[in-house]
Amino acid sequence: MGRVHTDNLTPGMKLTADLLGPRGILILPRGAVLTGKSIQTIKIWGISEADVEGISEEDIAKREMSRIDPEILRKAEERTEYLFSSPPATPFGGELRRQVLLESAKRYANGDSFGDFEPHELFRDSAKAVSYDDERVPAIHDLVSDSTRLSSFPDIYFQISQVLASPKSSAHHIADVVSKDTSLAAKLLRLVNSSFYGFPARIDSIPRAVAIIGVNELSTLAIGISVISAFRDVPEDVFGMQSFWKHSIACGVFARIYASLEVGLSEERHFVAGILHDIGRLVMIEAMPRHMIASIRLSVRRRLPIHIAEQQVIGYDHATVGGVLLHEWGFPSMLEQIVLFHHRPEESKNVTESAILTLADITTIGLRMGRSGSFFVPEVAPDAWDAVHFPPSAIAPAIMQAERQISEILALFLGKEGDQ
Repeated sequence: MGRVHTDNLTPGMKLTADLLGPRGILILPRGAVLTGKSIQTIKIWGISEADVEGISEEDIAKREMSRIDPEILRKAEERTEYLFSSPPATPFGGELRRQVLLESAKRYANGDSFGDFEPHELFRDSAKAVSYDDERVPAIHDLVSDSTRLSSFPDIYFQISQVLASPKSSAHHIADVVSKDTSLAAKLLRLVNSSFYGFPARIDSIPRAVAIIGVNELSTLAIGISVISAFRDVPEDVFGMQSFWKHSIACGVFARIYASLEVGLSEERHFVAGILHDIGRLVMIEAMPRHMIASIRLSVRRRLPIHIAEQQVIGYDHATVGGVLLHEWGFPSMLEQIVLFHHRPEESKNVTESAILTLADITTIGLRMGRSGSFFVPEVAPDAWDAVHFPPSAIAPAIMQAERQISEILALFLGKEGDQ
């Protein structure tokens, strides 16, 4: 018995567990023998994996590895060794490392030189020294209160927040507010009709989307999209914004996938938490760019996680700033907690939720899906892994599921797929 991604399903395979679609709908029962037609149905529903008899995704991965040219495999191993600065301490870390090796080998085989992988020349030891002694480091609350970003939020953000805060609000009120912002409504409808949800029938109105997805879920998505639009013009002196948002969206997609493997968690909340998890870094870059460059240089030179380097150079990190930002902006406390503790989930009031974001962030860094300042894959803390309940084997199908969704959502939010 093994879990296999839908792209690897073939006619004749036999299901060893019920195959469920969105909201627990039974698609095929345990014991069903797959046909070409049933596999197509599974894909139409947007299901990413199935439990089948006699083979697993790991078996398929081993078969693929055995076919890789030894020289390509050697280069992939060197790259993976560079990315992971210490041996894995958890089953998740070990499996992620294996998946990064496999993905690296695939990309080398396809002619990718990984020229974008090495730290930008701005952050290398050979770069010209950057003095930051005369650059002020504000206290966190001063940093947040001095930021002009909240004033640049679209009006729809405040309208949605106001409706959600009212005890008299209803699904009709939310649908009415969102529908009046034609740009936001169009993006939301494209999102719910994409592979991100995989609904078999087209959803053609916001009221219908609210009815299917839910008031809180759609509102969370709407607020997340509004935040992206407010940060579109951040200066690109430290890193490219297209690549930053690709990392953030990828993290959101992985967080949503991992959350779907747990019982009772909001997938949309985790998606938006992923989008916003590094938002504090953007505010820090605007306020003290030279300190942020120094932090990234320290991270590269000493192979430190970026949040540790920020703490050493500045005195606090982007996760703390992000949590304070979300609090000041009136975001739900659960979302604030997830973002605030995504580098130390064991301290969160919501350990499992924060741990999921931690694992999603680490996955995204390892696979180099965009970047926001982190060049090395942080260690997965045992406490973070112990807080979740899905197996390491979930990583491979999550990667396959995420790749298409990330491209679609990046094009939806930013207009193009973005840089690698």
